[in-house]
Amino acid sequence: VADRRGDVLAISTPMKSVWAIPADARLTPAQHKQLAALLEMDVKELGRKLSSDKSFVFLQRQLPPDVAERVAALKLPGIGQDKEYRRFYPSGEMTAHVVGFTGVDDKGLEGVELAFQGQLLGHAGSRSVIKDRRGQIVEDVGSIRVSQDGRDIRLSIDSKIQYLAYSILKQSIIENKAKAGGVIVADAKSGEILALANWPTYNPNNRERLSGAQLRNRAVTDTFEPGSTLKPFAVALALDSGKVRFDSVINCAGKLTIGKATISDTHPHGPLTVAQVIQKSSNIGVAKIAAMLPAQQMWGMFDAVGFGQVPRLGFPGEVTGRLRPWKTWLPIEQATMSYGHGISVSLMQLVRAYTVFARDGDIIPLTLTKQDSVPVGTEQVFTQQTAREVRAMLEMAAQAGGTAPQAQIPGYRVAGQTGTAHKLEGGQY
Repeated sequence: VADRRGDVLAISTPMKSVWAIPADARLTPAQHKQLAALLEMDVKELGRKLSSDKSFVFLQRQLPPDVAERVAALKLPGIGQDKEYRRFYPSGEMTAHVVGFTGVDDKGLEGVELAFQGQLLGHAGSRSVIKDRRGQIVEDVGSIRVSQDGRDIRLSIDSKIQYLAYSILKQSIIENKAKAGGVIVADAKSGEILALANWPTYNPNNRERLSGAQLRNRAVTDTFEPGSTLKPFAVALALDSGKVRFDSVINCAGKLTIGKATISDTHPHGPLTVAQVIQKSSNIGVAKIAAMLPAQQMWGMFDAVGFGQVPRLGFPGEVTGRLRPWKTWLPIEQATMSYGHGISVSLMQLVRAYTVFARDGDIIPLTLTKQDSVPVGTEQVFTQQTAREVRAMLEMAAQAGGTAPQAQIPGYRVAGQTGTAHKLEGGQY
């Protein structure tokens, strides 16, 4: 497995397994101690295996070749070796949640190792042989099926961007005393994922004390209520439908009551243009805009950008999130969904959805593998004009007077939207 630059992220290194035929393994006490020392095994544990009533036992798997050579040099009766492989991960915890890892038999258990196992593993061949009682081949009868080597996988991940994303994520979580976090960097033109990192993470080369929290690829498996990051979608739909214009004025003063519920803004506002509703992130403004839209149309837009659907990257544990059928929506629920409450998404889903604004209103699949050609948009969700107008609003949000001026990068145009949501824990927000 390599990144888009060709840097190796996972590679199989030659190892040895040492086995015994207990009935034939009659070792002297000195030989017994020598073998235990080389295998770094307890003497009693080695004795238990050598006294087994089984016809064949593994004494140690995945031994370094130099250690295996010293074992072979002892020429012990009933002790043999087989060649096998062990996966090594040069980038360690930095790409752990992308690459994943394999088990002792070299089969994928997590991440790309599992998702692309069929291509990486290849297919074993078979032949008909005659063996003696010790399992040694004495006659080769003939080949039945030719073996096929596994194929290399070239990922879309860029190791340099991955390093920066991982390092800054880790630093930010420590500084903010957060429990966990995730980051995804995607190329909006090709749909290629250039970086994906989570914290906490783990070292795939040393998995002795793994916890579920470390293993979770949160960017793919965890869902959350995205808060104000969903506001641009309701606004884009209203623009597309002709309900509002870029400069239409919405009265955002006071509070908004729908049924028994009351919606308010973090900071009081007066009249705001639609562009300013996004710039200032007004709950009242976007709720009033959402009230102009048919529930079925709003649901169809959420569905078109991928909410409520598996992203289909092939990653283990991909989730659909939560997007309830439009027929069950109450007016207050449609309002709260417009600013990201009452709907849940994964980080991967949110990243893909935002490509409609980074592009010109069309949406393409995301991919973990390097692409040789530029994909064509699978669906035109919004018009080009609407996408460009919303993009301008998102640039306003990242400038002075918006909610995210710290996102500015000298020399670059930056567009974005902040999102804050209460988290559901134990049935309560």
